[in-house]
Amino acid sequence: RMCWFFISPCLLLAILFWSLATFQNPKHGSIEYPGWGTATGWCMIAFCLIWIPILAVMKMIQSEGNLWQRFKKVCRPAADWGPALEQHYGERYKHLPQKARQIGR
Repeated sequence: RMCWFFISPCLLLAILFWSLATFQNPKHGSIEYPGWGTATGWCMIAFCLIWIPILAVMKMIQSEGNLWQRFKKVCRPAADWGPALEQHYGERYKHLPQKARQIGR
């Protein structure tokens, strides 16, 4: 649990900041790529990643309770979360309701 909530996010942030601090325009041999190509790449990355904080904020707003309760609720999986196919349930997911088990069929 400590790894998911503290160690992994800190390492990912450190990698991100290091990458941004040491960023150089990409080259192929002696040819440097144009600035618009680099900007297009950054826009593609930003467009994919921006949805993570947007949806997190939306879920926090839609949840009920105080801020800490909302955060805990948003970080937990749904009660019926599990494998789509019943053959993959095994012992771990046998507690799921029958309706949740039939979603994958």
